[in-house]
Amino acid sequence: MAKIFLDPSGRRQKKLAVGLFGVLLVVVIFIGAFWFDLENLPIRTAPDLAALNRLAPETQGVLPALVGEPVWKKWWRSKTQSSASGLGPIRLGFVDPEDGGSRISLQTHAGSLTHLAVPGWVLDETGKKLEPQSDDLEELALPARLQWMPVLSNDAGGKREPEPVETLLRLRESDQAKLMQELVEQAQRERAHGVLVDWGEIDPSFRDSLKSFLGRLGTSLHANGLEFWVNLPVGRELEVFDLDSLSQQADRMVVMLHDETGEFDSPGPIASLDWFEGWLKAMMSYGKPEQWIISLGLHGYDWAQGSEQAETLGFYDALARAHWAGLPRIEAPWHSDQPHFAYREGKQRHDVWFLDAVTLANQMEILKPYSPGGIGLWKLGLEDHDIWKVMEVAGKRDLQLADLPRTVHPTGTIGDVGDGDALAPYLDEKEGLRNLAVMGDGRWRAGYDPLPQPASVIHSGGSHPNQVALTFDDGPDPEWTPQILDILKKEKVSATFFVVGERAESEPGLIHRILEEGHELGNHTFTHPNLSKTSEGQIRLELNATQRLLEGITGRSLLFFRPPYNADSNPQTAAELRPLRIARQLGYLTIGQSVDSRDWERPGVESILEAVKEGREHGQTILFHDAGGDREQTVEALPLVIRYLRSRGDEMVTVGTLLGMGPAETMPYWSSEKPVLAWLSRFVFWLWRMFERSLGTLLVLTTTLLGLRVLMVWWGSRSSFPREDLKTPRGVSVILPAYNEARVLRETLRCLARTKYPGPLEFIVVDDGSTDSTLALAREFAQEDKRFTVLHQSNRGKAAALNRGLAVSQHPWVVTLDADTHFQESTVLFLVRCLEDPSVGAVSGRVRVGNRCKFLSSLQELEYSAGFHLDRVAYARWNCITVVPGAISALRKSALQSLGGFSEDTMAEDADLTLALHRDGWRIAYAAEAVAHTEAPSHPGALLRQRRRWTYGTSGCAWCTDPCWRRRFGRPSGRP
Repeated sequence: MAKIFLDPSGRRQKKLAVGLFGVLLVVVIFIGAFWFDLENLPIRTAPDLAALNRLAPETQGVLPALVGEPVWKKWWRSKTQSSASGLGPIRLGFVDPEDGGSRISLQTHAGSLTHLAVPGWVLDETGKKLEPQSDDLEELALPARLQWMPVLSNDAGGKREPEPVETLLRLRESDQAKLMQELVEQAQRERAHGVLVDWGEIDPSFRDSLKSFLGRLGTSLHANGLEFWVNLPVGRELEVFDLDSLSQQADRMVVMLHDETGEFDSPGPIASLDWFEGWLKAMMSYGKPEQWIISLGLHGYDWAQGSEQAETLGFYDALARAHWAGLPRIEAPWHSDQPHFAYREGKQRHDVWFLDAVTLANQMEILKPYSPGGIGLWKLGLEDHDIWKVMEVAGKRDLQLADLPRTVHPTGTIGDVGDGDALAPYLDEKEGLRNLAVMGDGRWRAGYDPLPQPASVIHSGGSHPNQVALTFDDGPDPEWTPQILDILKKEKVSATFFVVGERAESEPGLIHRILEEGHELGNHTFTHPNLSKTSEGQIRLELNATQRLLEGITGRSLLFFRPPYNADSNPQTAAELRPLRIARQLGYLTIGQSVDSRDWERPGVESILEAVKEGREHGQTILFHDAGGDREQTVEALPLVIRYLRSRGDEMVTVGTLLGMGPAETMPYWSSEKPVLAWLSRFVFWLWRMFERSLGTLLVLTTTLLGLRVLMVWWGSRSSFPREDLKTPRGVSVILPAYNEARVLRETLRCLARTKYPGPLEFIVVDDGSTDSTLALAREFAQEDKRFTVLHQSNRGKAAALNRGLAVSQHPWVVTLDADTHFQESTVLFLVRCLEDPSVGAVSGRVRVGNRCKFLSSLQELEYSAGFHLDRVAYARWNCITVVPGAISALRKSALQSLGGFSEDTMAEDADLTLALHRDGWRIAYAAEAVAHTEAPSHPGALLRQRRRWTYGTSGCAWCTDPCWRRRFGRPSGRP
């Protein structure tokens, strides 16, 4: 009789294979086309910020001339210079932990420094407490040999605030002592070398109070093993300091010999040579030469005509501006060693003065006769990289013209041009030359021809100073974004949302609402990765996937892009610049931020508002977040921020409006050059969205069903068949079919021989045409134990072998097992005692895995115990056990014979028999104490073959048994 689903010709398997291959091919083509579309989106042309903000050279204007009596003469007094000549060993670097360029410079040149000045603390408004500002100190990763000095300053947000210091100086000495103690404890806790006091713009009337306070502060620091340094300004601010007493109190005095014309002055040299040497001579007439640290400037200033404050520049920023202004060269004025140039931006004139390696060389040579204790560098990150070569030579001998570097290599540097939060990178680099000349006093000056060209970032911003853009990153979020939209709608404010693709894919309704309420969208990548650590291919996919997704949701493309984790408006490294370059190649305009609310830190509503107030003085683009965590503080702070901005007279607009662009430019309606691929991509995203939603529903349904199953198992396990001893033992026939089982048969027979049973017992081994030594082993064992009978037949299958054994069996109860199954001594007894109940037609025993030494078989033991065992405990209560396993089962012979024995129609004769017994009204019991250990597949291939056999066998049983199958596919031959 042919088995159900048997396919001797193999045609069905071939058809199935071809069908599966066809489906797989369609899927591969589908995915490949989708991937190709994402990799090859039509390239748009990004706005050319260099063209939109074109600079021009400025040749008009007269250079400033120094007039009046030099201020430094007020402090000058005659003093015999030291006979020694040279520079002391201290090399003090000023670093800004929040500035990427400053951190990079420190990491690169830490070996050239001995001390580091880090912004440490400021006084609060009461003058009684410190407000630590050094949260980023750990990021600096300072070398152990580098001694760091926290700076106690009255610099808040770039402006000197004398009020807290003056309030402190008015306090009682006991209150001042508490502050000193706090300062000492904080310095010791952070393992500082000492404290550097940097106070400026204090009213000279506090001179005596300041003298007294600094004296006691120095005593307190010295008593705790800490050094006391003081930072001294030059100019009239110096009047508040008593230099004679200070030289007795401080270990070191740092004098800032730069900013002859500072950021709030009219354009002019930053440190002319006469000014520099005049102040140097004046300062070093106090105290000991080794006490003095001379701070040299590394920076430049860009004075814009009509602006109150100049912009601080680095050396490469200045070179980049000269290049984009179209200047062929830069020349230092005839009377100065400091380079200067002017350019025009629109109608506004800009004057740029900056310091370089040549100006530093001049200053170091001037210093040597005065023998100061060392030099300071203000500040790291702004310098001409060649200053480190100059410092190395100057520390060993006098500098010569040949020591000054001629070629300028801008590789790895980035120059910032312009102002604003729209960024565009331009990566062309070009070496340049310094043209060195000797001035009349023997000092050097440098010009640049040809002009070096560093990589640049062009910045552009709003032309209306009273406009401000609110931006929200990381959304949309189903909890926080609607609340933010409600506030914006109520306040009638427009904003820009930089959305994450995978969040937009989950919340298309919020994307529609953002647009419907007049807001703007930007690209914030698909999965929010750190792009500085991501490959170029992935960056493109991140941007393109988000673009295609939003085109599918809204029908519009995106112009604006903001990189995650790096929305800073001043990228400092090639890794930070790379995402901007790729985005520009894809047609995006990168939008940074100049006002960070820091709401992602959840600092409190007041702190968020204060951050906006401080940043608004210098920026127009405010960064918030509407997802990525708990945004309750953002929601609470937003109305306060809007109210504050309106009180300033600000108008809140989208980024596009801020830049003078309309929605048609920032979110153009979608038109694809590859419509078929574009529609395919949109369909894929729609399909994925439907799958995600269905997955959620399926998860809820599955969890519910699992909970019900657990409840049913628990309820069913409360009742089972009684476990009384066997009252009337009857004879038992144990049938063991075997086919090519020589490897395991001997141990199986030995286990059977050890069986303890109080009634008659026989063992029937049926060899199903084995081609190995199975038959010989069985006959050999039967000669030793007369309870064993061995039968042989040609290979006809397991069901036929069982029927052959059943035909010769002599007892009313039948037990079956597999050739690789080991019974315990009491297994047969525990198994058949349930048959004393006349309603029971079959009994299932408990199968356990015997070869648990391998990982795969260990998992199957977990499956057998947690699945099969627990299920059968419950199923026995409701009489719904579906399989009495052939590896361990007890059967009532009369019930089995009434069904015609084991069916040979299916590959799962045990499942078929169990269903037939149910159909005839018999109960199926479970004997959990009857344990058999079987050999489970330990290799994936064997496991797959086993599960395939189970699947086909179970399907065949359903074909035979289920009326629905019979109605649809016809009644098969075999068991009714």
